[in-house]
Amino acid sequence: MQEIKAIVFDVGNTLLKTNAEAMWKKTNKVLGLKGKRERKASRRLEELFQRGKISFKEFLEKTFGKRIGKKDFFGITNIWERENKPNKRMIRIAKKLKKKYRIALVSNTNKVHAEANRRLGYYRLFPVQVMSNEVKTIKPGKKIYKILLRKLKTKARETVFFDDIKENVLSAKRLGIKAFVFESPEKMEKQLKELGVS
Repeated sequence: MQEIKAIVFDVGNTLLKTNAEAMWKKTNKVLGLKGKRERKASRRLEELFQRGKISFKEFLEKTFGKRIGKKDFFGITNIWERENKPNKRMIRIAKKLKKKYRIALVSNTNKVHAEANRRLGYYRLFPVQVMSNEVKTIKPGKKIYKILLRKLKTKARETVFFDDIKENVLSAKRLGIKAFVFESPEKMEKQLKELGVS
């Protein structure tokens, strides 16, 4: 069996618990929008934001089609910064794995979430952190995984990756990474055990 040297985690809905629907609902509420008037960003805008191509203010104003005042912007920023909550079981697993393996994060994220998560200490455990907004590229593109492997100093076949989005997993697999769709901490531990990782 090929020796495994690194375990990599996605962030949203894997390492951290995320409720994007609730976040957008609260954002709309700040702007006085309800029901059919509620909006959320298009995939194109999400990708521009995750690639670090536009600021948070630009992202919001393009999404809602209007200028966002300072008070509303502050309120929305506060909502987005508090969006993610740690999956305590996953943190415990990562701490255990770190004793024997290199561990890392690779995430399609944005400046607001990345900075808040760092400030709250959610990334502290991980020596290697590949954030899409910082490297200007996103999953499922190959480039972000190549950056990850370079930072880890591992080969694809020595690396295991968990992500909650199937498209991202398939892309990683095509590069030779041992990638799995994340379903639960329990299922992940079973998959790691089957690879000889404990």
